Amino acid sequence: MAITKNSDFNSLSIRENEITLVKIPIFNSDSTRIVKMKYEISYSGLSNPKVNEYNIEFIRSKIKTPGYYWKIMEDVKAFEIATFGNSTLTSEQNILIQQTNDYLSTPRPDPCGQFVSVGALKKLELFITMVKDDPFLLYGGKECLENSPYFSIWQELGTMEIDETVLTYLNQVLGGDAKIMGLKDASNFGGATNVDYHCLKICTLPKYPNGEVFSPDDLFLYICTIFYEDAIDKACNGDFTFFNQLQEMKWFDDPIGTIFKIDLRDNGDVICSNFSDNNRSWVFSTIWSDGGMFSSNGFHPVSGNRKFGLKVDQNGCYEFYTAGVDKLTNWYHVWFGGESGYKAADEYWDCIFSKLKVEIEKLQGAGTTCSFHCRPDLKKLQEAWEKYCFNPPLEQVKPPCIQCF
Repeated sequence: MAITKNSDFNSLSIRENEITLVKIPIFNSDSTRIVKMKYEISYSGLSNPKVNEYNIEFIRSKIKTPGYYWKIMEDVKAFEIATFGNSTLTSEQNILIQQTNDYLSTPRPDPCGQFVSVGALKKLELFITMVKDDPFLLYGGKECLENSPYFSIWQELGTMEIDETVLTYLNQVLGGDAKIMGLKDASNFGGATNVDYHCLKICTLPKYPNGEVFSPDDLFLYICTIFYEDAIDKACNGDFTFFNQLQEMKWFDDPIGTIFKIDLRDNGDVICSNFSDNNRSWVFSTIWSDGGMFSSNGFHPVSGNRKFGLKVDQNGCYEFYTAGVDKLTNWYHVWFGGESGYKAADEYWDCIFSKLKVEIEKLQGAGTTCSFHCRPDLKKLQEAWEKYCFNPPLEQVKPPCIQCF
């Protein structure tokens, strides 16, 4: 069976029997413990293997529920036994492996039987490499979103690279293993599961008490200074706060690198990874902190980037907007019965923009709000993979286009 892929496989033709998965354990410096698992995917015409890597210490310490991570740990167990004669996995961790395999082997309308192989699944590893190449693969590929008026912003956010200076500053402040939680991180299964756009269209600019009309720069600065105030965010059942007093000073002096703590349904931190006075915009990127010296918020519930900006629309009105491209930090979690949490996020951003509208109206301005989101149906994706016992034919690996537009 042959299938030709476009951007996913650089227009190569791939055959089922030509795909290979090589599992490589990576040991610590004295070769006494496996610290990473590396998986190399190869097929004909590919000059170098595609690689996925998983941090084993992270899985051991942070993942407490069944899921695909425990297929990775099943490989760790097998390599440990082959190398050392025994395994370091605890009884609780072995139970999580068994629960994961039980789930994957559960008979369904098209029963799979006891099909589960040991460790990582070749087709799922292949799929993860595809998603890293195209952050919109879960939508059927970026071509499925190109007709949206917001696609250029989503494309910018979905392919954004964070400057090294931001990463350096992040670790200086948070310590520990703080990092940007990106869309391309194989260890939490890359690929956008949400694109959205919320806006406040302001056709009558607000005024100062003396009657002077706000300039566009004044309007942008005003919103920068109020979006996190309690009258706005706490009224929407959330709370943006500066990580510390230094961060508050930084936001007004040199915004890039400013860290905010967010209290929503699940706690999470963000860092200002980009700020432009000229373009009247900034970007928040989600971050991970293991506790380190200062912060213990851990996972942000989603991983990705969110842009805020002020632009002029085709009617000459000013539009303050936020656009997000993110993924559930572990979207496979939905496959194991979890909830996405996006409903609460929608309600939060809609509420924030309605509160901003009220603040603009208090200053004799006027505006209207807008809201749009598009998400792949992860349950349908799950059902499609289950139908083929998590080993679908190649033409079924890439999802069909999502009909959002």
